[in-house]
Amino acid sequence: MNTSNTQSSTATEHSIVEQIMGALHRVNPYEGFDSGGRVPTPAALNREVFLPMIESLKPAISVEVGSWKGASSVFFAKALRAAREDSCLLCVDTWLGSVEHFYNPPSDEWDLHPMMEHGFPRLYEHWMTSILDAGVQDTVVPLANTSTAAAKWFDRVGLKAGFVFIDAGHDEDDVTSDINAWWPNLLDGGVLAGDDWSSMWPGVERAVMSFCNANGLKPRLAGPNWIVQKPRQETPKMTMTRWVKDTQP
Repeated sequence: MNTSNTQSSTATEHSIVEQIMGALHRVNPYEGFDSGGRVPTPAALNREVFLPMIESLKPAISVEVGSWKGASSVFFAKALRAAREDSCLLCVDTWLGSVEHFYNPPSDEWDLHPMMEHGFPRLYEHWMTSILDAGVQDTVVPLANTSTAAAKWFDRVGLKAGFVFIDAGHDEDDVTSDINAWWPNLLDGGVLAGDDWSSMWPGVERAVMSFCNANGLKPRLAGPNWIVQKPRQETPKMTMTRWVKDTQP
């Protein structure tokens, strides 16, 4: 990868998605995938609030931390592609579930056990089925890893996101870890947001408010969604991206 310019000759030949896909996967993960009779997950709820924001930001690169079976992945991919044709959504998940998925899940939808095969979760296959059924594989790149490991990779290759959506573990320490991992990888003026701001998940509220209070920020709330915009620097810095020329939101 060429780091001397914000856009290398390779970047002129390949889309953002192709460049990130190629950096993470030697073989396109969608090729030859068999859903094994799995059905796509139903459409995501309570995400429409993000449509004007995405249209305004037009982010080149977005990150979803916690993708489960793909409902929000599909929603965001379609919205991002409508706002910017070459937009890329990086979906980060272990696809192994969080503690609330196998200990006292709040509903059948959260229960991980029906998706276990021979003792191993098959969430990733459900997610892939949803992505391919919606036809958004040209926008979405999967990264099956932990949030912190993915954030380190993101930083080391010199990428910045215009939009990061956090919806992984719901304990306070999990949300705090995700916020701290991805905030430095967010462009000035970019948006960090998440789901499940509710009495059911007090850890989400505590983590977000603790971060905001420590940094002089105030979250915007919209239903179960929380939204924090990163302030712009008074003197804008050049954000060096190894592949993408115009990643500023």
